[in-house]
Amino acid sequence: MLSFLGFGKTPADKHDAAQPAALGGTPAAPNRNKQREMVRLALSAVLRRHGIPSNWLGCDVFSVARPGAADSTMVQLSILKWHDGLVYYGPDLQREFSNEIRLFDASIVVADLHFAWEFAPDCGYPNGKLPGAEHWVEEEDTGFAPTQMHHED
Repeated sequence: MLSFLGFGKTPADKHDAAQPAALGGTPAAPNRNKQREMVRLALSAVLRRHGIPSNWLGCDVFSVARPGAADSTMVQLSILKWHDGLVYYGPDLQREFSNEIRLFDASIVVADLHFAWEFAPDCGYPNGKLPGAEHWVEEEDTGFAPTQMHHED
């Protein structure tokens, strides 16, 4: 009943179930290695197009097995050098990267392409700790944007 949590499995089974199948270790390795290189070329193209240094962002590609469905692809983006823009524009970067991958291979289904972000410990992130609770309180919407000028006659 709780086998999905690893109960009743041998230590070897638990290790295999906990690890995503990294591309390159299975019989289909040549195709997966091509896919990995295609994803890296797509990332390189997006970074170059926007003038982002290629040593600021890296990626790894994993095949993720889904019971009863086709495998999906996990792309793990690693911020190697901190820049506020990488986080601020992250959703746009991810969307364009996904579109670029589809240009390389139109057979890729967007729903089967997943992204994860990580931050290298030595990326140069300038803050040291999370702010207190007062930082996370949403301000009341007054209908007035801070950039709007308010003038009463």
